[in-house]
Amino acid sequence: MFKNYRELINSVANQLENYNEAIWFFEDLLEVDKFKLYLLMDDPVNPKVLNQINEKVQLRQSGIPTQYLTRHWQFRNILVKVDPRCLIPRPESELLIDIANNFIRNTKKTSVNILDLGTGSLCLCLALAQENKAIKEIYITAAEKSLPAIEIANENLNLYPDFKNTIKILESNWFGSLDVGMKNKFDLIISNPPYLAHGADVDASVKNFEPHIALFSEDGGFADTKEIIVNSKSWLSTDSMLILETDPSLVFKASNLLKQYQFENVSILTDQFGLNRFITAHN
Repeated sequence: MFKNYRELINSVANQLENYNEAIWFFEDLLEVDKFKLYLLMDDPVNPKVLNQINEKVQLRQSGIPTQYLTRHWQFRNILVKVDPRCLIPRPESELLIDIANNFIRNTKKTSVNILDLGTGSLCLCLALAQENKAIKEIYITAAEKSLPAIEIANENLNLYPDFKNTIKILESNWFGSLDVGMKNKFDLIISNPPYLAHGADVDASVKNFEPHIALFSEDGGFADTKEIIVNSKSWLSTDSMLILETDPSLVFKASNLLKQYQFENVSILTDQFGLNRFITAHN
């Protein structure tokens, strides 16, 4: 039916109405990168691959996110394992790494203690560890309350054994299980907490397949962000920074609360789509 992979990929792209998704599926099935895939375009189709891609297309059309079907996803320069145990890393969150890197590289501190609250897949921690390993000594505590998410975070850390002395994964509901000896010791706290209101209008593939514990929060989506802001002061060191990702509808509410708790230089930053997405504050 298909003379080569080029014809098959085009057919899949038409079915999915998305050429990039088709490419991602074939990179996964053929275990090649994009460059090598293009070298295979005129090769005859392996019948096994044809059966596998037909199954993938059916599952994708049922609403399952592409990332869960390929079982991994690119975040910055790292490849992380993803499945329904964790939230799918978003492109917007990659900008959080830029903000954090700017702080890490400009602080006069020779080593930086970082706390990632709600680490999920561990993508933020792994990206920070990789991008700063040759620049500055960093130590990261990755806190997560979801046991399934902790499982996948550990699996991802095992993929990058060089960072096992850099990143410590801890079961904790926000600050709840942190060692009290670390109070006033974190130079940087980062978090992409759940910030959607229950009943928010979200894509069906998100609502039906991604973990609600990482998506929805009480108080119109603000409860977890508020808890982090209210408690961060006692965990931050001097000359430290808090970086939060949140919903555009909540940034000014969060900004006002940070000022109420005596944070300084509170700033709102936009994502790549021009939406208010990040809040930074100094202690």
